[in-house]
Amino acid sequence: MLIIKESDVKKLISLNEVIDINEQVFIKESKEEVVCPERTILPVEKVQPQQEQNSNESQKKKQIVGNLYFKPSLIVDESVGIKIVGTFANNANKGLPTVPATIILNDIETGLANAVIGATYITGARTAAGSAISVKYLATESPETIFVFGSSLQAQLHIEMILLLKPTIKKVFISSRTKENVDKLIIQLKNENNYNGADGGKAVEFNYCGGDDKDTTNRHLLESDIIVTATSSNEPLFNGQEVLSEKVRDFKKKPLLICAVGSSRPTNRELDSFTISNSNLIVDDVNSCMVSGELFIPINKENIITKSHILGRLSDVISGKYKHTTNSKSITVYKSSGTAIQDVATAYYIYKKALQNNIGYNININD
Repeated sequence: MLIIKESDVKKLISLNEVIDINEQVFIKESKEEVVCPERTILPVEKVQPQQEQNSNESQKKKQIVGNLYFKPSLIVDESVGIKIVGTFANNANKGLPTVPATIILNDIETGLANAVIGATYITGARTAAGSAISVKYLATESPETIFVFGSSLQAQLHIEMILLLKPTIKKVFISSRTKENVDKLIIQLKNENNYNGADGGKAVEFNYCGGDDKDTTNRHLLESDIIVTATSSNEPLFNGQEVLSEKVRDFKKKPLLICAVGSSRPTNRELDSFTISNSNLIVDDVNSCMVSGELFIPINKENIITKSHILGRLSDVISGKYKHTTNSKSITVYKSSGTAIQDVATAYYIYKKALQNNIGYNININD
């Protein structure tokens, strides 16, 4: 069994390769050459003794410290495995990833474990690749401006991959609660990608957009051709009626694509019900997205849309089963809650590259 550290993963795969691998696995999904069961979510509880007032007796109180998601997948005649990914907000205080992930790959013939791979970067990369593919097929042909909510690795990878596929983009707005985080991200983006325009590099203007100035944020949202939401927010990031209604935006002249990737639980959502109900809605995985707040709330709590509001999966878009059109009354939303076919396909490619380059640690656990 090969163990591949998180620090080696990024060395083994380029952004272009991530995009290509993920597009290919969505094509396989359209041909029914994958198996992807529903994920299992396990809340991780910690029992904390609490002292009752005016009593010497202690009571046990359960506190959820995080969640673990178990996501298996089979790519027919290629690979099989499972990703175990967690959401542990307090990890930030410990200098650890808040979304730690590990992928186990098994041999397609014997079922024995082939590899254990640190998958935090893979999770970010495959998610951004899905959004970049949606941009390729669903966004306007020559977008010039994107607006990104978030300043984490997920935001960085979204910006880098979208700019790879859409070189017409000249301006990027980044919104985050902490300006310092955005400043660091902008420096990193420029240093690692030569977005300064020097020596033949691409000239891109990056702007911080945050704080309590809602009018400025709304103005930049109206200006944008693509909006990415990559946050851990529990509440909608903007009011859809203020920036996305046909009264303030002509979708025939300026089509809009929103890539919403941050929420995966019924109580979390980055987009409000107006935005979802007035959109052409495409998802990566129907079952996963149905339990995200973007769909769970308007379907199960507000009863303003049904499951049929989902027009198709991203694999349907790529295969041509779903024919995308824009109209004057709606926007297009690509909602991603994560699908394990992307994880396993990306991890398998990294595993093969690691073998070719003699990277990783071999351990025989079957002795």
